[in-house]
Amino acid sequence: MALPIKPERVEISNSARCSVNIEPPQVLDVPGGLYPLHARAYELDEYRMYKGWPVSVPRYDIRANTMVSCEGEVLANREVATEIRTGAMIRWTADDEYLSNAGLRWSPVQAETDRINWMTTVENAPVLVDYEYRVGAERFFKTALNFDSDTKNYMEADFESILGGISGYTIIMVMSPNSIFDNNVDIPYNGLLCPKSKAGDYFDLTMQGNYLWLESESTDRIRAISINPSVRASAPSYIALVMDRPQATFYVGSGPDSVRVQRFPSGKTGANMVLNMYLGRSTEDLDHTADMALFDLGIYPDRLTPGEIHDEFAILARAFGGGTG
Repeated sequence: MALPIKPERVEISNSARCSVNIEPPQVLDVPGGLYPLHARAYELDEYRMYKGWPVSVPRYDIRANTMVSCEGEVLANREVATEIRTGAMIRWTADDEYLSNAGLRWSPVQAETDRINWMTTVENAPVLVDYEYRVGAERFFKTALNFDSDTKNYMEADFESILGGISGYTIIMVMSPNSIFDNNVDIPYNGLLCPKSKAGDYFDLTMQGNYLWLESESTDRIRAISINPSVRASAPSYIALVMDRPQATFYVGSGPDSVRVQRFPSGKTGANMVLNMYLGRSTEDLDHTADMALFDLGIYPDRLTPGEIHDEFAILARAFGGGTG
């Protein structure tokens, strides 16, 4: 038996929601050089490093605070040699402004009276070289006037006009008794400061082995002070020669506070000396020229005291090291 079915009324309802966002146009050339950035921050779990890899924190952990100290290399920041002033009557320093290759002369950086030049020849001219050395932790780059015995380098000058009539004077040098091109060990001795003629009263200073040697018109050539540390080191030494009668005094050191002093007989009192001198060669010939790198040379018309020598070394050390910077 069929039952009658009568469907009810069907209703359908729909709803819709929407939102509108404006998408800005793509900017290819951003004004002012600004660009959008996207940053993320991450917080990592605590870890320990083991054999180069991060590992989880162990159950038992030991933490130790450690302080480490180390020594490094310091590039020297000192005064320029041409700018310092010593008490010398006349002084030369190795600088291309004062060495004329055309005139073959070395002009003084400071002079109270006559500007006396060291002169040389084309065949025998020493050369300016770049010189590197260390003093303690400091590293220096300086210019040196290099004398080499293989090329027979030397210079000459006459100091009669400024030192004539005196019986004593002082010479201070900053130098290394080593040529930058190596030394010739076959030469028995090397002239350092020698008279052009031994016809009168004179001082003759040479280098042999690890020593300075002194000779005068009335004393035989004698072994004077040792320059052994200078021979075996690249850093220059400070050398002061107080030429006096009847004793000469030599000072050698790596700085103002490490100076050795020795005195030697130098001849009769009151003698006037030959002041026409060679620098870097012997009086007799060119077979005994010097191997050395010369940084600074000063002449004083007085016989300086130990305290005055210390003060002059301290001034020079402001440029060349070995003292307080």
